[in-house]
Amino acid sequence: MAEKKKRQAAPPEQEARAAGAKQEPQPETCAAQAPAGAQEAPLPEEMQALIRENEEILKEVEQLREDAAKTRDALLRTTAEYENFRRRSAEEKAKIHGDATADAAAQLLPVLDNLDRALAVEHADGDPVYQGMAMIAGQIREAFQALGVEEIPTDGAFDPKLHNAVMHVEQEDLPENAIAEVFAKGYRLGERVLRHSMVKVAN
Repeated sequence: MAEKKKRQAAPPEQEARAAGAKQEPQPETCAAQAPAGAQEAPLPEEMQALIRENEEILKEVEQLREDAAKTRDALLRTTAEYENFRRRSAEEKAKIHGDATADAAAQLLPVLDNLDRALAVEHADGDPVYQGMAMIAGQIREAFQALGVEEIPTDGAFDPKLHNAVMHVEQEDLPENAIAEVFAKGYRLGERVLRHSMVKVAN
């Protein structure tokens, strides 16, 4: 009985070897698996092709930048030319309008002169002819005022830019270059003189 028990009880070392012998050997992994979705490195030929393609793209981008700069410069020049055209057109329009107004007013000056001479003549009170001439003269002056035509003042010193001296007189009660008498009224449109005032200058 004792021998049988000894045969049944095996030493711990034998049990460990027996357990290890029952386990199947596992193959060892020699290299780590590649992560999912990873791409292989491009071949040298593919790298060169990519470099050439990148260079072509850079050239196209540079060309597009140059074209954009040229287009911008052309647009700026066109805008400047258009603004100059608008300015010149406005100046020409104003000049044409001023010339037309000056010509029309100059044609009416002799008519107004004749009316003023007629109104300076003695007349009877309530004379309808006198009243009619006064009304016409007033309407012409209102039209002149609306057009910017004004009478040149003659209450100051003689100004050769505005007055035309047709006679000189020595008069002690007047200062030098004073206007002693007005023979014909002068008119101007802004800075443009339509007709100089014809005056007599003292001293």
